[in-house]
Amino acid sequence: MLRRNNNPEKQNPGTINMAVARKLWIHCNRCFTHFVNRQSIMFLLACKHVICEKCVAANLGRTPSDAPTYKCPMCQQLVRGRQLGNSMPSNLKDMFHPQPWLDGIHHDVVDTFQRANCDHLDKHLKEKSKKLNKEESDCKLAKESTYKHYMEYRRTRHIRKQLEDRARQIKIQARLREEEELRRSSLAKRRKSPDAAASAALQAIVDGAKKSRSRSHSPAVPLDTISQRHRSPIMRPTITSFEQRANHSFDL
Repeated sequence: MLRRNNNPEKQNPGTINMAVARKLWIHCNRCFTHFVNRQSIMFLLACKHVICEKCVAANLGRTPSDAPTYKCPMCQQLVRGRQLGNSMPSNLKDMFHPQPWLDGIHHDVVDTFQRANCDHLDKHLKEKSKKLNKEESDCKLAKESTYKHYMEYRRTRHIRKQLEDRARQIKIQARLREEEELRRSSLAKRRKSPDAAASAALQAIVDGAKKSRSRSHSPAVPLDTISQRHRSPIMRPTITSFEQRANHSFDL
């Protein structure tokens, strides 16, 4: 046998629960926790503010019979309070009536109270929506900036790779050029050793030819100098000869 769900707040999430929808305006005026979520206990304070147990602390009276007092975080008044629920006094519970005009309740005060809470919640939702839109815009700008930086990073990385390849090619060319210069210098040294001896011999021959030419082309001696040389006495060596006497003929 199927059981009927008598709790109007527990229905399928796809359907609209009007009983829950009529209580969405009830919230903590400080942290904006909704009453329908049943996450914390709510209090209606005498200053007409609705506060959850997390946002207000109760001050116990002098005697156990004294009702606790609360310091409202909204208006900073020290007031009495009542926990929201079916055990509330009827005059306070009627402040949360979804349709007070149907039950003949004087609804001017009720409408003012509910309208003030609705306006407070709407203002909070608008601020949240504005903040959310700003965050979405910032996220969009951050995404565009990130994508731009990422593309710049990829382009820079590609350029860096090209430069590294170019530097590698330049190093290879420089090494080949050095090896070619060393090879040429070694070949020049090898060619210079026999050529130096041949050039030295050739230079000696040339120098000898120049000296012979200088001797053959010596300047002529003047005749006066030659005549003076003939006139000067010539020292000849003394030669010892036989003594010559008169020739006496006889047979020997």
